Amino acid sequence: MAELKLFISAGDPSGERHAARLIRELKALAGPLEISGIGGPAMQEEGARLVCSQDKLAVMGLAEVVSHLGFFWSLLRTIRRQLAQDRPDLMVLIDFPDFNLRLAGIAKKAGIPVLYYISPQVWAWRGGRKRSLARLADRMAVVFPFEVDFYRGEDLDVEFVGHPLAGDLAPRYTRERFCSLNRLDPQRPLVGLMPGSRAHEVSRHLELFLAAARRLRDRRRELQFAAGLLPHTAAALTPRQSALLEELEVRRVMDDSLSLIAHSRLLLTKSGTTTMEAALLGTPMVIVYRTSPLSFLIARRLVQVK
Repeated sequence: MAELKLFISAGDPSGERHAARLIRELKALAGPLEISGIGGPAMQEEGARLVCSQDKLAVMGLAEVVSHLGFFWSLLRTIRRQLAQDRPDLMVLIDFPDFNLRLAGIAKKAGIPVLYYISPQVWAWRGGRKRSLARLADRMAVVFPFEVDFYRGEDLDVEFVGHPLAGDLAPRYTRERFCSLNRLDPQRPLVGLMPGSRAHEVSRHLELFLAAARRLRDRRRELQFAAGLLPHTAAALTPRQSALLEELEVRRVMDDSLSLIAHSRLLLTKSGTTTMEAALLGTPMVIVYRTSPLSFLIARRLVQVK
């Protein structure tokens, strides 16, 4: 029997973690798979061949995307050629709608079935994309129960499959071990800083979070601080940011966000998957997302959540 061919697109680190978990489960059910797509090291560890690293897609907001249009159009042409050559049995798209809906359109024209796993938050903003999803996707696997009702009435097969974080969320280390590894005092309250998983998010949020940390430290001297970073975000820190981390004695926690979230008394975090993880782990949080002025003005008109 020929190996099942899949093309999986996960445009950010949180989506890629879900993709890697999905690949593992599919291999357990169906045996060897031939997988290509967009992702990162976690997908590569599961045997995926990457057409493009997700790091290259790390832009957010209208103003940022416009400046990268040439790259995106070139990548879409490359993927179109690969799909025509490889003819995957299924395309799996994970969130990241502005890019993935383009891929869905390419797959639709090529006659390749599309499964959208983890719905874009069209119930929160830009609700008109619901019709595009119904037109381009063959099936939708959603992670919140209310999303089934949200899509009711559309010509789309929608199934609630549960949230991939629910029931599978635990810190890597105990508090004592975590503090020992990161030069923290297990007896002092910890404030975690989660500025983002993309270099440009860290650039926008880290100094804001450090300013808040300075004010908190001045009021509560017993507090200690740690910032959650990934190898590529740590490498992109500016000399000023590194100096501020040292000055405020903010420890760098590398690639272990769950332990940092679980063992923090309070979390300062940019919006995203981290907020769901903090909620499930019971950690109080302050949520921030700083974007460009143009993107903010546009988003304020489009957001539909009250």
